[in-house]
Order: sequence, then structure tokens, then C-alpha cells
Amino acid sequence: MATVNNPFVVGCCGCGACLNVCPKDAISFREDAEGFAYPSVDGGKCIDCSLCVKVCPVLSPAAERLPLKVYAAKNADLQERIESSSGGMFLPLAREVINMGGRVFGVEFSPDFRSARHSSASDNIGLRRFSGSKYIQSDTGKTYTQVKSLLDSGVPVLYSGTPCQIAGLKKFLRKDYEGLYTVDLVCHGVPSPRVWRRYLDETAPEGVASVNFRDKVTGWKRFSMVMKDSSGKTLFSQREDENVFMSGFLKNLYLRPSCYRCPARKGRSGSDVTIADYWHLKKVLPDFDDNTGVGLVLVNTDKGARLFDSIQADKVETAYAPALAGNPAIETDFRPLEGREEFFRKAAKAGKIVPLIRKYTRDPLEQRLRKRLKRLKRRLTGRGR
Repeated sequence: MATVNNPFVVGCCGCGACLNVCPKDAISFREDAEGFAYPSVDGGKCIDCSLCVKVCPVLSPAAERLPLKVYAAKNADLQERIESSSGGMFLPLAREVINMGGRVFGVEFSPDFRSARHSSASDNIGLRRFSGSKYIQSDTGKTYTQVKSLLDSGVPVLYSGTPCQIAGLKKFLRKDYEGLYTVDLVCHGVPSPRVWRRYLDETAPEGVASVNFRDKVTGWKRFSMVMKDSSGKTLFSQREDENVFMSGFLKNLYLRPSCYRCPARKGRSGSDVTIADYWHLKKVLPDFDDNTGVGLVLVNTDKGARLFDSIQADKVETAYAPALAGNPAIETDFRPLEGREEFFRKAAKAGKIVPLIRKYTRDPLEQRLRKRLKRLKRRLTGRGR
């Protein structure tokens, strides 16, 4: 088997549509030097049908669109909201499809937390595996094929993922299914799975039974990465502005190359509903923010509107402009941090990844001083961001 320079590999977002559509199972995915998975084609099996090219969302991106409606929303169950990353809107949407007799596809950690993958659930207990943000790229595997089989059998499906994963699913299916509900998120980008594995190997204490990238132990706006054991005891906790892995992610040091030129921003994913955090909400609805998390919900289709209207949630319609101001990733790509290529060259030889991330994400002295003053002011006034 050999990787060939087929055109669909260039700028690949890793959605997996090509793997699912190949009639000869000639495509598999392999990690490159940066730790991102790319399609590898077995030339002995390939019959040059070009289906892989036809379903690629990078080669044939959809048209841009604006949402039909925009909401600030909170899960009516306070405990679920506290345990979620933002306003906890995924669970009620997913439960609604489960109640239809449907299946929900979402992202879960592997048992050792070193990778993430898409899988399905058909009950409320199974849905819990998909809760919480997982800041690594998930492996969609053969889930697009599974979705098609379920839809062709008349089973409703909710599929959640990044915008490019939803775009890939839509391209793969090649027609609209009334029973398909798609939910994507406002995506900053996906960091290198290999960098995450190395970070975890160097920092995770023994006995880790859960990893939460965005625990609200320090509040919704100043969330923390938290690792716990099987009894619920906290083994590791760092606020996001102090955690080196999150720093590298948020400063765009090791995002997938396609994320810097995302083919699915600006509504091009084709999703029915988009969810995120409603950042800067205090400028719009100050009384709605209780620091337990508020979700941003972009309703993109009539089907999405029907699904969202059917759930129980505290929701207030807002304009699009303030939502975009707090979440520029809806429309705007991020530039790679200076030194990204050099970072990966050195990472290949470095014994430890954490000191290297810290070196490349360290702010200039003047900026560090400004941040310290800002944190001091926040402590004195008790204000969030």
C-alpha cells in the first residue's frame, strides 16, 4: 500500500468521506509526521472511479449561508449544564432524536484517553459518552456508511461533529434525508492527536479515569482541564490560561493545516444546527448569564428549527452580529502561530513535548505583564471575561 498524490489529498480535512465511499476499500488513513491522518490509497485495489474526489468537501465546498435564527440558550437541567462545556444544548437535541426511535452519533474518548472516535448511541445512558469538548480530531471511521444504512432503513439519525465532518457526511450521502439531523460546532480547529498523546504521557497522573478539557470548577468563562480517578477525586487541574496544551491549541501552534483554510466555515457545512458558547453575552443579555454556561445556537434550516423548537430549554433570540463578535471562528480562519513548522521539526527529535510547547507559546514580556495586571484586576473585582 502506498500514499499517492491524488488531488483530494491536498488540503485534506480528514473527514473520512473518501474512505466510506470507496467501493473497493482501497483507502485507509495514516498519520503524517505531524500526527494528522491522511488518506492512503492501495493502487492495487483502486479502480479510478473518482468517487473519492466527488465526495471531498475540500474540492467541492458548499455555498456560504447565514443562519435563519440565532439564540442564547441554556439546558433547563442545571446539573447537566454544569457538567457540559457551555450551555449543555447537545443532550436535549440528542434525546429528542432518541425519543423518535433514532440513533445519535457523537465523539467519545478511547479508554486510555489518547484518541477520540465517532460512535453511536441509542439510549440516554450512551449519550453521556459524547458530552464535553474533546480537543483532538476524532476518527469518523465507517460511521458515514452506518448512517446511510440506518437512514435507508427509516431510522432517524442525529450526527454531531466538526463542520468539515458534517460537510463530508453530506457529500457522502449525496442526497438529503428527512430523517437526518446534523449538529456541528463553532470550530477553532483541531490540534495534532500526536501532540496530545505526548502531552498526556508527560502530564497525566496514574489512575486517570476521566479527562475534561473544560471543567467548570473555576467557572464557565475561566474553565479548567481536569483529570479524575474512578472515585471522582481530582488528580490534575489547571485553568485554561495556565495549561500548556490549551495554550498551544488556542494560539494555533499545532492545528491541522486545513484548519487554517477551513472548507466548512461560513455555514458551508450544511448542518441543521450549530452550537457553541455564547461568549460576550453580558454585552447582549447580562441577566441571562449566571456563569454556569450559556450556549449559542445557530438554527440553519427549517428542519433544525423544528428540532430546536421541540426541546425544553431557556432560550432568547438574538441578532447574529453579537454572536459572531464572540465567536469569530464562525466565519474567520486563524493564522498559524509563527514558528509552527520549526516546532514540528523540533518535536520529532525532542524528548519532551511540554517544554517545547511552552517555548513556542510564551508571550513577549510586555504582553505577560499586561495579562498579569488583567488577572489581578479580575481577582480584585470578581469579574469574568
